[in-house]
Amino acid sequence: MQGIRPINIIIVKTLGNHTSLHTIMTEQNNISRTARTLLPLVLSLSLLLPEATSCMKEMSDQFGDNVIMGYNVLVTVRPAIGDAPFRLVLNDSTTLYPTNLSSSPFKDKIVRAYGAVTPTRGNLQDFTEGGEFDVFVHQLDSIVTKVMRMNVESLLDENGDPIHSDPIDVLDRWDTVVEDGFLTINFCTTFGWERIHSIDLIPTSQPGEVRLVHNANGDTSGTVSTGTIAFSLAGLNESSKDEKGYKTLTLRYDSFNGPAKRTFKYK
Repeated sequence: MQGIRPINIIIVKTLGNHTSLHTIMTEQNNISRTARTLLPLVLSLSLLLPEATSCMKEMSDQFGDNVIMGYNVLVTVRPAIGDAPFRLVLNDSTTLYPTNLSSSPFKDKIVRAYGAVTPTRGNLQDFTEGGEFDVFVHQLDSIVTKVMRMNVESLLDENGDPIHSDPIDVLDRWDTVVEDGFLTINFCTTFGWERIHSIDLIPTSQPGEVRLVHNANGDTSGTVSTGTIAFSLAGLNESSKDEKGYKTLTLRYDSFNGPAKRTFKYK
């Protein structure tokens, strides 16, 4: 089970005396309303584990002075496989092709990531129309990207409910989204900065329904912080499509106020 080490998290926002990193990035880079609408295609634990931290250094070595800390896209990084080239998938209708990178900095892994890019022609607003675009990549930072747990007997009781799940809140933000075959979740929970937390996504017996399971391993008092994590939905028994061609994903979880759920529409 892949764990989450809070000490390595990039805190998007901390409820307390800490400054919001997301606010800093937004203010410094004057991200417009239009540009921020592009971000929902991203994420995964906006947590940076040691691997991701080393990736930042690797990108810094590659890009030098071009590295910046302001992100303007949220993408799936897809390496070259067969005839398919290395690319950044912004959403189901928009694909970005880096002009200054010949291969993925994350090798053969498919991950969700924050990016800072500049179109070689036009501007960011053009992305909303869909299509293929060449971009200069200033920065690309991976987020923890996991697969659903399919063998979950040890996690559930006879009623299909988690044997243990510590409170976690799913936030209503642009980075809580279903896109490109991934569920990205911006979440809020308590970190005592002492132990590894585990967050897993498991399918239920209902089509198009999943459950978020959080195990804090006893680390349940301390600082309330937010982060982001992404899960591949490969293998999910999807719901049927509605009259407009959309499928529904239902996410269940144990919030600080008791059982909760969120629903998402996607194609």
